Amino acid sequence: MTVNYGWPYDERKKFLKETETTGEKYSLTFQEDYRSFPVFRVPIDLPLYRLNNIRTKALQEELIHTENLSSDFFSADPERNSVQTRQHELLSGLTWESGLDEKFKTTGEKQKEPIVLTSNGTTANGNRRLTSWRNLYNSDPEK
Repeated sequence: MTVNYGWPYDERKKFLKETETTGEKYSLTFQEDYRSFPVFRVPIDLPLYRLNNIRTKALQEELIHTENLSSDFFSADPERNSVQTRQHELLSGLTWESGLDEKFKTTGEKQKEPIVLTSNGTTANGNRRLTSWRNLYNSDPEK
């Protein structure tokens, strides 16, 4: 089964443009400014991972070297599902190591901080949380 990590660009933009907010606002410090953002509910497969991620930069470089991938593998076409899949795999290692996956498996554990997306549906903040949620969802979609 192929899992898609991120809807096509035009579909993401259209969904985000046409989707109503929940009416809630979430405030946080983002890019050194304290801001309030509207909250939206989006399908779990809509967002793309941000590839310019400090936590995965060294892992990306190691993967490029060990698998003889093109040096621009992660930057040439960030929309490509094979690139998003590799980023998901790298992030999955981080969520497992940090215990994030186990934390979210606990049914009483609620995530209070939303994922921040750019206007084109790329994750600006929350790559690891999104990865963990996707792993849990893909392991048992009915639950």
